[in-house]
Amino acid sequence: MADKYNVVEPKVSTGIIVSIISFIVVALILTLIAIPSNSERIYEAYAETANEYFTKDHPFYEIDGKKVERMVNREETFLLLISSPDCANCQTLIGTLERYFQDPEKVVTVDGVKINDLFDEIFYLSPLNDASGYADVIANNEGLIDATPQFVLFLNGEIVAYYDTNATGTQTINSNVRQFYEAVITAVTEEE
Repeated sequence: MADKYNVVEPKVSTGIIVSIISFIVVALILTLIAIPSNSERIYEAYAETANEYFTKDHPFYEIDGKKVERMVNREETFLLLISSPDCANCQTLIGTLERYFQDPEKVVTVDGVKINDLFDEIFYLSPLNDASGYADVIANNEGLIDATPQFVLFLNGEIVAYYDTNATGTQTINSNVRQFYEAVITAVTEEE
């Protein structure tokens, strides 16, 4: 006896498949757009409290404690700002560091060498975002203390210059930042 019923195989139309794939792609793109960049996260953390010199186009790039340790172990030369947006001194300092790093009228220069010729960015470590990494960096690097802000130059993996964080008042902070950057330029250019 012949089968009276036709076997119907389910078919999904090409339009439905394209629609599902399009939805997934759009959802991924929207998710990626909604995630703030490294620079945007730092800006958002300080935007309401930093001084007027802090801009969206700042030179800070956040890294974790493990990255700091790898850079130290590889004996790299870099600037590290240990800072926290809930620290009043950090809020005052971050814009001034930016100003003397990249403002064309204020950028620190020694013998024709600008600070931003030597470094593209200032690495930023926040104890709020990486508490255990911060603790490891403090424990493993002589001269660092458990406090914010701290701004240091690592030259060939060793700390050779410290920013004086005891400054209060705009003029003193400006002067200390300039002096620190001048010391950094001198140390790096003498090493070369």
